[in-house]
Amino acid sequence: MGALQSQLDEASPEVRAKAIQWAENNMTAFLSGFGKDGYCSEGVSYWNYGFGHFTHLAELLRWDTKGAVDLFKPAQVQVIAAAPSALELADGVYPAFADCGLNAAPDPSLVELLRWRLAAQPFSGNPAAPLAENTQIYFTLGDLAARSEAGAMGHAKTPSLPLRSWFPNSGVCVARPAKAGAMSAAWKGGHNAEHHNHNDVGTTLVAWRGRPILADPGAMVYNAKTFSKDRYRMPIMGSFGHSVPVVAGMLQAPGGKCAGRVVSTSFTDERDEVVIDLASAYPDSGLKQLTRHWEYRREGDASLVIEDRFEFTKPADFATALVGMGDWYLVNETENETSFLIDGGHDAVLAVKVESSGPRVWQVIQVPNPGKISPSRLGVGLKSPAATGWTRITISPAPSGASSKLTKIAPGTMPELLVDARRAPSLTAAASAPSF
Repeated sequence: MGALQSQLDEASPEVRAKAIQWAENNMTAFLSGFGKDGYCSEGVSYWNYGFGHFTHLAELLRWDTKGAVDLFKPAQVQVIAAAPSALELADGVYPAFADCGLNAAPDPSLVELLRWRLAAQPFSGNPAAPLAENTQIYFTLGDLAARSEAGAMGHAKTPSLPLRSWFPNSGVCVARPAKAGAMSAAWKGGHNAEHHNHNDVGTTLVAWRGRPILADPGAMVYNAKTFSKDRYRMPIMGSFGHSVPVVAGMLQAPGGKCAGRVVSTSFTDERDEVVIDLASAYPDSGLKQLTRHWEYRREGDASLVIEDRFEFTKPADFATALVGMGDWYLVNETENETSFLIDGGHDAVLAVKVESSGPRVWQVIQVPNPGKISPSRLGVGLKSPAATGWTRITISPAPSGASSKLTKIAPGTMPELLVDARRAPSLTAAASAPSF
C-alpha cells in the first residue's frame, strides 16, 4: 500500500478533491440503476461485476480519506448488498434472469466483505487466499484497504434463508420449502425494458435436488446481433425462449410499458401466492385480460401451480410453455389433462400436469443457444381458438427413475433467428393448430 500512497500523495489537494467528487457523483448515478428493493435486473453475475467495483472503490475512498468519504452510508447500499444472497433458491441455485450465467452465484469474497462492512461480521479463513485468487489489482487493493481496518480474523456466520424473498418493486419472488431438500421455485413480473433485458414477463424457475430443471436459460454467447435490432428475433432473448404464454400467435413486445402489474399477494408458512396482470406485455394481440397466478405449496416435497386466465375481444389462439434443462417424456394424455416428466439428470425429475379449458396440442422444441446448453421447450396450446379460457400447470417432484420406462420425446428444431420478433413460429404440421 506504500507505493499507492506515494502516488496519491503526489496529486494536489485540488486534483484529489475533484477526483473524489467525480467518483461520488458517478456512483450516485450507478446506484439509481437498481430497484428500490435492491434487485439488480441484469442478474447476479452483473451484480458481481458492477457492485463489486462499487464496493472496492468505496473501500479505497474510505481508506484514502480516513473515513471522511463513505459510499456505504446510503441505506439503499445495504439493500442492494443483501439482494443477491436473497435470490438463492436452494443448494447454490440462483435464477439466471436477463443476461445472467446459468450457474451464476454471488462472489463469496465480495459477500463476505460486504457482510463485514455492513453487518459487522468478521472475515474468516486465511486473508491471503482470496487476494491471491483475484486477478484484478483494483479488487486486491480494495480488499487490502478493508482488511487493514478489520484486524483479527474470525468465523462469519452464513444467514439462514427465509421461506421466501419478495422484491415488491421488481415483482420477483423466490419461494423456498419448509422441508430440507424439497423443491423450490422463483418467478418474476418486472417489465421488458430492464437492463440486459429479455422479454420474459411472467417467467418461472423450478429447482430440485440442486439443479435448475425448469430454468431461465440466461445469457447467450454475445455476438454482433446480441445488442442489435435483431436481439429479440433470437428465441433465447425473446419470450419464446422463456416459460411464458404465446397469445394469438404473438410473443411479448419490448419496452417499459410491457410489464407484469402485481394484482395481489398472499404469503403464509403453508403457501405463497402472487397474481400479476400480463396483458400489457402483448400489445395488439386482441387481449382484454390475461392474469398469471402462481401458488407455491410447501406440503411434502412442495409443488407449484401456474394458472393463466385469458379473455379476448374475439376468439383467438392461446398457449403456454415451460422451458427446461432436461429431457421430456409423455406420461399420459386424456381429455382432461396431459402429463409429462422432465428429467434434469442426477435423479432430479419433475412431474408436470397440464389442464386447460379445452382440448390441447403440444410440442417439444430445442431452443437454439449456440455455444451454450440449448434448453428444451414444452409448448402446450388450446386446440381451437377461444374468447375466454384458462390453462393450469402443476409441477411437483417425481420419484427417482420415474422416466426409465418411458420413451423420451424427440425435440423438434427451429432456426436461430425468427422471421418476426413478435410472431411465434408454427410448431405443428396440423393446419388447424395454433402457433405456440
